[in-house]
Amino acid sequence: MNKPVSFLCIASYYKGNRFMQALHECGATVYLLTSKKHEDKDWPRESLENIFYMESDDHNHWNMQDAIKGLAWLMRDHDIDRIVSLDDFDVEKLRYHKIAIMTDADVDGSHIRTLLLTFFYRQMPELVEKGHIYVAQPPLYKVKRGKKEEYIKDEKSMFRYLMKQGTDDETITSNGKLMEGRELAKNLERIVEYQRYFDKFARRLGSDTKLLNALLEGFTAVLAEHSVKLRKIFGDQELLLKVESKVAEAGFNTELLNDEEHGLSEIEVNYPNGTSLIFDWNMASYVEFQKALELNVLLNRDMPLPITFGENGKSEEINSREQVLDKVLNSAKKDLTIQRYKGLGEMNPEQLWETTMDPEKRTLLQVNIEDAIETDQIFTVLMGDQVEPRRKFIEDNALDVKNLDV
Repeated sequence: MNKPVSFLCIASYYKGNRFMQALHECGATVYLLTSKKHEDKDWPRESLENIFYMESDDHNHWNMQDAIKGLAWLMRDHDIDRIVSLDDFDVEKLRYHKIAIMTDADVDGSHIRTLLLTFFYRQMPELVEKGHIYVAQPPLYKVKRGKKEEYIKDEKSMFRYLMKQGTDDETITSNGKLMEGRELAKNLERIVEYQRYFDKFARRLGSDTKLLNALLEGFTAVLAEHSVKLRKIFGDQELLLKVESKVAEAGFNTELLNDEEHGLSEIEVNYPNGTSLIFDWNMASYVEFQKALELNVLLNRDMPLPITFGENGKSEEINSREQVLDKVLNSAKKDLTIQRYKGLGEMNPEQLWETTMDPEKRTLLQVNIEDAIETDQIFTVLMGDQVEPRRKFIEDNALDVKNLDV
C-alpha cells in the first residue's frame, strides 16, 4: 500500500483552510507551520496531523535563521514530501480573476497543460483553491460540407457528428427491426467502445483475435442462457465446458483444467508450436475483457446479426457490426472535408477568436483543487525521482496508449 503524500503548509497569515482540507480529503498527511500569534485561529485542525508555531515580530516577520533551524528540526522527525508556501503572493491583489490555460487540443497540448497545472498547484495553490484557474477548450476539428463550416471540440463529439451525418439517408435493420435515432446512435457507439476494449485485451492474448472472438462468443452464450455471474462460470465445470466447446469449434486445441487451490476451472489452449495459454478467472478479471463481454452481450441483445444496410434504394445483408460501422462512417465522410488541428498556430486569428477566445462563445472549464492534486500526483509519478512508481504506472497503462506522438 502506498504511503500517503505528506505536505507541510507554511502560512504567516491566517489563510489556506480549504486548501488544507482538500489535501486531507484526498488522503494526504498535512502539517501546518504558522505564527504563534495565530495559535487561536480557527484552523482546520481535524484535517491537520500537527501544527508548529514560529515566534514573529510586531510586523509578523519571522527570523529566517530560526525558521531554517526549525524546519531542519521538524524534518528530522517527520517525512515531508512537499512544502507549500501559502504566502508567496497575495491572492487578494489579483488584477485578473480568470487565468485561462490555452494549449493545443492534441496530446502535446495535454502535456503542457499538465505542467502548467502542476506549476500553479505547487507554487500558487490559492489560485486553484479560489477558482481562478480555467482551461480553454479549442476545437480539435473543423468540418466543411459545401459552404457550411462547423468546429468540433474532441474525438467523441466528432464521432457523434459523423454518426448523425452517416445515418440521415441510410436504413439499418436488425432482426427485422428498423433502427434509427438515439437507439441506433447508442448501439453504434457501443460498437466503437467494444472494439476499443477488444483490441486492448487481444494484446494480452498475443493479438490472437480469433481466440478472443471465440472466448467472447462462448461466455456470451452461457451468460445469456443461464443468467449467472462471470465468476460463477469458472466455478462450474459444466458451464465452463460450454465455453471450451465454443473455443474448440473455432479450431483450437483445448483442455479443461482444475485450479484446486482456488476451487475453479480454467481453459488451456495449446498451439501447434508447443506453446500454451491458460484462460482462467485471473485473465477474465481484467476490466477490458469484462467490458468487452458486457458490450457483446448488449449488442447481441439489442443489435443482433445479421444486419440489413440500405442505401440509395439498394440493401445488403451484413454479418459484421464493425462492417456496418465502416459503412456509416464512409457514408458520413462523402463530400465532407475534415481538418484536424495539430496546434493553435494552424488557425488564423479570426478562427482562434471565434472558437476559443470570444467571451460570448467560448467554453472555459474551471479547475478545482481535486483536479490539481490528481495532476500533481501523475506528474510526480512520471517525472519524479522514484523509479518504481513510474515503472508500475507504465506497466498498468501501457495497453491503454492511444494517439502516441513519437
